[in-house]
Amino acid sequence: MNYIIPLLIISIYLPIFILAFTSKPFKKKFMKVHSKNNNQQLIEVLIGLLYFLVILSSVFSAISYKRLHLLMGALLYIIGLIIAFLGYVSFDQTPKDQLAKNFPYNISRNPTYFYGFIAILGIAVLTTSMPIFVLLIIQFILTDKVIKYEEEYCAKKYKKEYAIYKKKVGRYI
Repeated sequence: MNYIIPLLIISIYLPIFILAFTSKPFKKKFMKVHSKNNNQQLIEVLIGLLYFLVILSSVFSAISYKRLHLLMGALLYIIGLIIAFLGYVSFDQTPKDQLAKNFPYNISRNPTYFYGFIAILGIAVLTTSMPIFVLLIIQFILTDKVIKYEEEYCAKKYKKEYAIYKKKVGRYI
């Protein structure tokens, strides 16, 4: 059994838990856009279950030592990890009454979701694990639904500013 890969996956989302417990402004802003209705809560529970299954699958996945898998997987993982982390930090540092627009929010309206996905995609490439890849695709489809709920929230809260931002910055890239 492999315990390195699950730790790599957990490290992608560890900052959100740390910030949620150490930064009251982060927790308050984060919780405002999450779990507004039963459908969204159900989708978020399913996404959490999928992350758990990805971590569980990764325990039984071995790292591929083919050069292409190592290079591409590591590159995707590192890029995804760094940009997702910077997204959490930027979100935390943005005043609660303002829209996050600093890097990486200037290249993606959802950098923590998208680059977290990229990091796990790197793990799927690194391990050549079909179960991780399939679970990741399902998770991405469900996360897209959550993102649409969050975009509705932002459109109502920030009105014209968000409409302009939405035209300039893509949902993912």
